Amino acid sequence: MTLWQLDKTERLFKAVHTMAHCSDNWVYVVAFSGDESLCASASRYTARLWSTETGVCTHTVMADGWKNILSFSNDLSRVTTTFDDNCVRVWNVEDATPVCECKGHTDWVCGCLWTLDDGHVMSYGSDRSIRVWDIDTGDAPRTVVDAHSGIVYDICADAHTGAYVSASGDSTLVEWYGVAKASIAPAGGAGAGASAGTV
Repeated sequence: MTLWQLDKTERLFKAVHTMAHCSDNWVYVVAFSGDESLCASASRYTARLWSTETGVCTHTVMADGWKNILSFSNDLSRVTTTFDDNCVRVWNVEDATPVCECKGHTDWVCGCLWTLDDGHVMSYGSDRSIRVWDIDTGDAPRTVVDAHSGIVYDICADAHTGAYVSASGDSTLVEWYGVAKASIAPAGGAGAGASAGTV
């Protein structure tokens, strides 16, 4: 795995660090922390945290399962991994200890997003559901299974308004505010909106 930096003078990317993730399998996913001080990578059996300044691995997490997505919390204290066992796992960045396992999806988890206050994680996936997990308990107090009729591929947040938008294979975008859905807009001008639901 190689970390690159743009040389603005020469307009070329130059290798800064080459990090040997593992020998067990391919590296499938990488993610930067919000302040770019850390990088996370994941393969079949391991997830690792790296210092972008030194290229040194700071922590290694051993966990069997294909890891789809890595996501840092906004305060950089925790990181999530999603697995092919339909589970979301949360780890402490400081010492790589597990915080909780979030189980409930019935199919692949396509990704996850920390809420703006870092109190919950929103996960979404092939079972067409959006689940909001309490990080202290690993429970999902709020679950939406009827907001989209297709796979939910992504969710993003607007820090200025507090809104969240989910995107689905049913050609819709759904906009959410807090705990209630505010409005629905077709994606790319396609089809009718999704059915009613709350997060």
